[in-house]
Amino acid sequence: MAAESKVLPELPPETWIDILTVRGEDSKPVLGYHDLKRVGGVSQMFKELLKAQPFDDTLFRGTPHSKLSPGTTITLHPLLDAAYSYIESEVTAFEWENEDSTKSIKICTLASVFEFATSPPLKTLVIGKRIGPGGRLKVKSGITVIELLKKIAELWSTPFDDTHLREDYPDDNPFFKYARLSGPMTYHKAIFTYEDHNGWAGWKTPSISTSGLVTLSPRYYDS
Repeated sequence: MAAESKVLPELPPETWIDILTVRGEDSKPVLGYHDLKRVGGVSQMFKELLKAQPFDDTLFRGTPHSKLSPGTTITLHPLLDAAYSYIESEVTAFEWENEDSTKSIKICTLASVFEFATSPPLKTLVIGKRIGPGGRLKVKSGITVIELLKKIAELWSTPFDDTHLREDYPDDNPFFKYARLSGPMTYHKAIFTYEDHNGWAGWKTPSISTSGLVTLSPRYYDS
């Protein structure tokens, strides 16, 4: 007996949008980023439907902002939680692995790296000093995931200078002493050579200053 085929009901686009953007008791959309990506793969109709403005926040689209009002909720693109480490000095080194480590993918090869890195999208982002020396990324057209990955790799490949980290470590910390004695090196080499805590532990929730600038910083590294 042939399997019964399932046919989606013919509904106007506005109704499908209402269905796909329904919110739960926490006021967040029931369908998240990955859910909507799967919906878009069902048919050309859904692919076109998801181009509508109500899906912009969840799919990391929209008009980029230079600054945000304090208290604004900022969501990081799922790819920023995908890699098992963001302590890398080459953009091609950022890799995603499945749970049993049988498959790995270079994140920079995924099409979604060209989506905005945050929702709401940003033109300016301060990167915390524990990503190398830290720094500021500005992109007039909006900061995409790939632009952020390139900046992170650039910061880790910066020549090591202990003055950037004195607030986090006492002046007599061996990390500084041995790195100074060893001569020129990058932050990437220094953290893996002289720092006991160099295990990636994820990102902190982005913070917004009173002036509206957004800062993205890593959690303190694991041992």
